[in-house]
Amino acid sequence: MIHGKARFVAACATGVVKLLLLAMISIFSVAPGRAVEPAAIVEPYHVGVWYFTLWSRAATSVQVSQGMKLYGRADAWAGVRDYAEGHGAFVLKAPPDAFAERRPLLGFYDLMDQATVDAQIREAASEGIEFLAFYWYFDPLTGLEKDVSAPVAKFFASPVRDRIKFVLAPIALGEAGQKLSLETWRNTLMPKLVDAMASDAYLQLEGRPALVDFSLPFATAEEKAQAYAELREGVRERLGVSPLILALLGPDHAYAQEEFVRLKEHPDGFTCFHFNIARPAEPYDEMTRGWIGDMRVQIAPPQGAIDSQTLYVPCGSIGQDARPWYGMGGGEKAQLNEPEARAYTLGTTPEAFERHLRDLKSFIDAGEVRTLNTVILYAWNEWGEAAASIEPSQALGYRYADVVRKVFGLIPRGERPPAAE
Repeated sequence: MIHGKARFVAACATGVVKLLLLAMISIFSVAPGRAVEPAAIVEPYHVGVWYFTLWSRAATSVQVSQGMKLYGRADAWAGVRDYAEGHGAFVLKAPPDAFAERRPLLGFYDLMDQATVDAQIREAASEGIEFLAFYWYFDPLTGLEKDVSAPVAKFFASPVRDRIKFVLAPIALGEAGQKLSLETWRNTLMPKLVDAMASDAYLQLEGRPALVDFSLPFATAEEKAQAYAELREGVRERLGVSPLILALLGPDHAYAQEEFVRLKEHPDGFTCFHFNIARPAEPYDEMTRGWIGDMRVQIAPPQGAIDSQTLYVPCGSIGQDARPWYGMGGGEKAQLNEPEARAYTLGTTPEAFERHLRDLKSFIDAGEVRTLNTVILYAWNEWGEAAASIEPSQALGYRYADVVRKVFGLIPRGERPPAAE
């Protein structure tokens, strides 16, 4: 964390001591399995990963309606488990073992089990990943958390939560077109966000708790600006600082959308999630080749230079391939005539992923905008929709997570869990 870094550096009496300590820590950063205490960590980059909480017995909506229909069982892993074993419900243009890598190293786990959550924290922390960014689903009518997000509480309650930080990205999950009212925001949703930000496990950037506005569907830009203002007031009263609100720009949002959001809704900055895949079976290298350009489209005016004071946290991706989850999830766009119709990527490998991450690192290092030296990667555990997962798998172990640690020089925040050895 940045404020932890400031405290650590301030405690060093001389420049010589600082250099010696930084040199010692850099040695740890290239030695997988070795770890230092989180409070002693100094590193230049802050790397987070998107985290999906569906994989639990609490997520009854998908289990009952789709798992039973397609696979005859109430199983959040339905589809993923089946294709990993070579016998999914649909015929795909892929060999039978094409999805064998979709077996988590921890097995097909249940995130309502505290021991599983603790093991996942240890896995990510052992690679130096600084935070998990939760898709945090809520009902826009009531403001209450949806069952798919029930495991989030397990992370905040974990006895090893000091190894990593968490950030919430609220997503409205309801009927099409449903709006979030300011009344529901004030009475239900906002107090939950303030409580989360007050946790010792919550992510702070520059000493401020961060929030990604993934989908807060207020009726107007003015209402959203009012909601942001109320959140800032509530967090200041509780913590003495303002939150850092990052508005999520969609894949088709060019500079005009960024300018509108900035002028009308008043977030503190912006981030991205994923850019469009051009077609089915698009090569991963082809998708990532245009990634930096897609980010610049979001933040660069049609004429003139990018404002270097713009706060923009870049995103990265391990690729998308939701075919094994066809009929199970992915929203309306996934429910096409047949599973091959949805755009997806092929050819994700640790080597190709490393090339993509090095491009992202170069973008951060160039200083075109204020990135806070932070990046959020898709995704830790999108076993249903991603082309691969950073979370260790039975087939590849920690290879994708190792790439993240290697490229960004991350420092292990604890040992790997015994189950992962």
